[in-house]
Amino acid sequence: MNNTIQTITSVVNTTVTNNGVSYPEQYTIGLANLNKKGSVRGAELAYQQKFDFLPGWLSGFGTQMNYTYIKPRDLSYGSTNFCPSGYAPPTQCINQLKLPPNELSRNTYNFTVYYENGPLSTRLAYNWRSKYLITGVEADYPFLPVMADSQGQLDASIIYALTDHVKVSLQAANILNSTFKTKEIVNTSGLEVPKGFFRDDTRYNLSLRADF
Repeated sequence: MNNTIQTITSVVNTTVTNNGVSYPEQYTIGLANLNKKGSVRGAELAYQQKFDFLPGWLSGFGTQMNYTYIKPRDLSYGSTNFCPSGYAPPTQCINQLKLPPNELSRNTYNFTVYYENGPLSTRLAYNWRSKYLITGVEADYPFLPVMADSQGQLDASIIYALTDHVKVSLQAANILNSTFKTKEIVNTSGLEVPKGFFRDDTRYNLSLRADF
């Protein structure tokens, strides 16, 4: 990969006075094409099987599994000791070169068990991903990188065909009430501390579908 688009942070040495307070430099954030090459390497393992060799109604069971490993290289940006004067104390300088690309998890896996037999179709799926970078610079003070913690979520669905054209379905999302957690990176060694906790409670959706 070459000339990848990244969020760039920089400091402009221009003094600005606001409400009687002078700031010796301006902190800017924007997108830029990096004039450097990098790569994303990895591997994917997948397995899918329907157990139609089982007797009777058991033949409707099946499973799907997937695991992905990704490792970026030379796609980081910034400086090893980024600490804009006037915005963050020296203890919160950040080594930007250790930050991974945005939204890229090192490990991801999905596991699904399903049952399909006649008018009935059911599915139970668990999806998990390891931590990833949300942003290299958050929008509010002290403008630190924010990571999403690893998280898994269990979802399910049941669909029953009343006729060839009418189906009723029940879907459930986040059955385990998983909590989405974020962390801030607060120093050059990459120390992560809790920032926010968000939970989307278990949600149910009952619907009737018809096609003509």
